[in-house]
Amino acid sequence: MDRRVKVFLTIAETGSLTATACALNITQPALTKTLRSLECDLGAPLFDRHARGCSLTWAGEVLLAQAKSMQRAWNSAKEEIRAITAGRLDTFRIGAGPAYHPLIVPQLLCRLTGEFPETRIEMDTGVNDSEMPKLIAGDIDLLLGSLDGQPPDNIERLWLLDVETAIYVRSEHPLAARDDIDPLSLSEAVWLVYKKDDMVHARINTYLAAAGCRETRIAVQVGALTSGFEIVRGTDLLMSAPRQVEAIARQYGLVPLRYAETIWTFRSGACFRNASLAYPIVRRSLSLLSDLCAAPLG
Repeated sequence: MDRRVKVFLTIAETGSLTATACALNITQPALTKTLRSLECDLGAPLFDRHARGCSLTWAGEVLLAQAKSMQRAWNSAKEEIRAITAGRLDTFRIGAGPAYHPLIVPQLLCRLTGEFPETRIEMDTGVNDSEMPKLIAGDIDLLLGSLDGQPPDNIERLWLLDVETAIYVRSEHPLAARDDIDPLSLSEAVWLVYKKDDMVHARINTYLAAAGCRETRIAVQVGALTSGFEIVRGTDLLMSAPRQVEAIARQYGLVPLRYAETIWTFRSGACFRNASLAYPIVRRSLSLLSDLCAAPLG
């Protein structure tokens, strides 16, 4: 990719000529010369300089969208060529949401480690909002989570399962024995939330608002699903998590609440860069995931 475009993208990201020079390991005079060359070719200034750094001009905004597309195409071409010449990934990185990482991904990794012994496999937990930029940048190779919205350029998707939001409490909780939990009861309760999945809790609040109830009151936020289960089993807190992890929740003495209508169900699956399909481990992962998600969990 044109070095001038890389310089432009880095300035746009950092908002600083000094930070860009440091990031690209070049002198600031050389950086300024490169930027001026690009602006001369385009016939318009790309940045406004001010005391706090640099901000994009209208021309810079126009170029930014195209430059990002060029960068994705360049990275995609490099990855595909590397896959064809190398034939394998040294490290295979997976990002997985809460419907996948407790039960499905461990089964996947058990199979992959036996079939691809020369590849190191890493898993990170998170949801699409935080993990999709990593997938686009090439920092992870496979993302398992929500399929909401349109995929970015060069990202392919495979539907695997529909995820239903469930609400878990300890088995002795006053609401656990009821068969008709209403929105008011959920609104009046105190909650623990999985902080990596703000979208689910926002959907619950939308459900409550539609019934004329106030938003939920959050007492605890956790970064690990099982930590949340451990806390909930010793308190009267409510916690939302996918129906797919019910078997694990029950191991902690938790049960899903029963209510008349489903709060939220969404499509989920695998997201991956189309160039990465050249790697056998990516293709095999998608095949195994299709089988694992079709089998009963627990």
